[in-house]
Amino acid sequence: MEHSRHVRFTLPDPVLDTAEQERTPGTWMSHANAHESVMMQVPDVGAFVRALLPVRLTGGHTITFGVWIAIDPAHLQPVFATWWEPEYESLRMAGWLANAIAP
Repeated sequence: MEHSRHVRFTLPDPVLDTAEQERTPGTWMSHANAHESVMMQVPDVGAFVRALLPVRLTGGHTITFGVWIAIDPAHLQPVFATWWEPEYESLRMAGWLANAIAP
């Protein structure tokens, strides 16, 4: 029997490290709050997109992390335009993991 657990990071680590976090003036989010958002851009911090990072464990267990990926801010609006379209299936972007995941 497969067992799975899901962990969702609310904010990217670089945003957590700021004084006002997602309340920084000029912050843009795809939804009403950081928990619901799949994208955000914070002035002087960066642009971020959500992704799923599944990790297979022994015994048929899986943990899936809902992480943030930092991307080039110039790519955020094109990603946003594609996110809810059929082209999303083939969406690829370069970025780096914006949440620390402990072993």
